[in-house]
Amino acid sequence: MVSVRDLNSANGTFINGERVTESPLSPGDVLRFGVVELSYSGPGQPQAGKGGDPKRKKLMILGGAGAAVLLLLVAVAALSSNPPPAGAFDPGIPMDAPPDAEDPIKLLGRCKAYADPENSAFNWENAVETCGKAYAGDPALTEAKVHERQAKRELEFEKLLAEAKLKISTSQDDAALDMLVRIDDSSNAFGRAHTMFKESSERLGKRKKTACKTDFKAGLYVQAFESCKRFLEVTCNLEGEDADIMKLFERSARQAGKSSSFTCPEAYEKFGKRIQDDGNRAETLVKDFYAGKGIPEREVHALMLQYYRDGRPKYVADKLKVLRVKKKRIYADRLDDIILLLDVIDGRYTSGQAGIVTGDADKAEAFWKEAFEADAKLVPPKLRSSLVKDMGGQLAKVYFKIGWDLLQKGKLNEAFKAFYKGYEHDRSNSDVLLQIAGMEREARKTLREPSCESADFALAITIPGSGVYKRAKEMKQELGCP
Repeated sequence: MVSVRDLNSANGTFINGERVTESPLSPGDVLRFGVVELSYSGPGQPQAGKGGDPKRKKLMILGGAGAAVLLLLVAVAALSSNPPPAGAFDPGIPMDAPPDAEDPIKLLGRCKAYADPENSAFNWENAVETCGKAYAGDPALTEAKVHERQAKRELEFEKLLAEAKLKISTSQDDAALDMLVRIDDSSNAFGRAHTMFKESSERLGKRKKTACKTDFKAGLYVQAFESCKRFLEVTCNLEGEDADIMKLFERSARQAGKSSSFTCPEAYEKFGKRIQDDGNRAETLVKDFYAGKGIPEREVHALMLQYYRDGRPKYVADKLKVLRVKKKRIYADRLDDIILLLDVIDGRYTSGQAGIVTGDADKAEAFWKEAFEADAKLVPPKLRSSLVKDMGGQLAKVYFKIGWDLLQKGKLNEAFKAFYKGYEHDRSNSDVLLQIAGMEREARKTLREPSCESADFALAITIPGSGVYKRAKEMKQELGCP
């Protein structure tokens, strides 16, 4: 006996117009599954008054094979109990067939969208996953690998940023600064890191300033030295200088038997390190510098300190010449080299001015190069004389004008070279800094589309050693660029 059973289908199963759950079939019964209607003529006993209406018959199920066909239809009825969403079911694909692998090219497109901070789909976590799939699907898509690596780095920076924020909230500013300096200045997170660094260093500086004064008054010179030094470290990249703390630092260093030498931490430079004047300790540095050269006399120290502060190489050279004659027994030829260097500086400075007036920076720099070299032999390594600062400032202005003219002509690479020369001479020139910062932003945008060309372009318009520059070099290596 053949029977039909409905497995909770959505549209129901009907025999001769009546809905059934399970029922035996007799020859002539008309079955309906949804819009499919058929007549059964297989084995079984006909029932009186039953028979199919020929106008209603859509399909005849004949012989023993009819049972198999019927079972298939029952299975379809059962599957229809939870119909799939529109477009999800293709009767041409077996239900148990594995889905096709995603197209790596399409994945790359999504990867690039996720890795672009200016795209509405921007998401570093999604970028790591999607870019990884694209590269796994097609290892020739090295661009996807570059994006994946960058996204992983950005996630690490975001993690550092979150940890630093937590440290700051619990007044652990030293620990926060250690985390913030690890965030690359080419990172998407650097802008936020810069803001947090400034706020945290200012807050830490206030605490160290108080401790510096308190410990020094209490005669705790070792503690005062450490507090004063830390204050100078965390504020050296900010505007202004606290002369009182610098003096306490030097005095506590002497009392504690420590060196009063101080250098702004290199890791802090990317957060805006200013050029330090060092004026408060220049006298000590100049004295130690010349004493080390075997010239302990105070009158020489005073003249060289005057040169450092005021320039005027000819005036100082003339004074030294008089001193050499006046105290020949003491000085003999010990001042000859100093006088010669001062004369070189004076002569080269005058010659270089012609280049400045005509806007020929290369000519001015050629003359002043010897003056810079001579000056470096006259002042302690950690100091820059006022004359050198002045020459550097003049060169920066001329190079800025040259770079600006090249920029208007669309010669970006040449313009950057001019701006960078100006930057090397005067890192405080705001016009030069503004143009370099703008070019670095362009380089960062270019690197969002990894290629050998974009890496070369970024290298040509960024400062060597900067975060963007290092990122471009890494990209060339990852892509196997020549």
